[in-house]
Amino acid sequence: MLCGHEYTQSNLRFARHVEPENEAMKDKERWAYEMRNWMCPTIPSSIGEEKKINPFMRVNLPEVQAKVGAVDAIDCMKKLREMKNNFKP
Repeated sequence: MLCGHEYTQSNLRFARHVEPENEAMKDKERWAYEMRNWMCPTIPSSIGEEKKINPFMRVNLPEVQAKVGAVDAIDCMKKLREMKNNFKP
């Protein structure tokens, strides 16, 4: 499998910023760093896995909404996108 860009690590740094206590995300981040150390790709992923680690797929959760100061899932998605656009790890 060939991919044009490798975004997993930077996406996981953002996910850690949003949900620092998310153990599934921490495990994925450790795995991704190991894979990249071996120059291996970190794709593909599954929808099930993304629902555990990707804050954009977790906008319905109160803890994610609270982190970004959102009142509902739609507001949370908007605020997450703004945060990601300006995120400096």
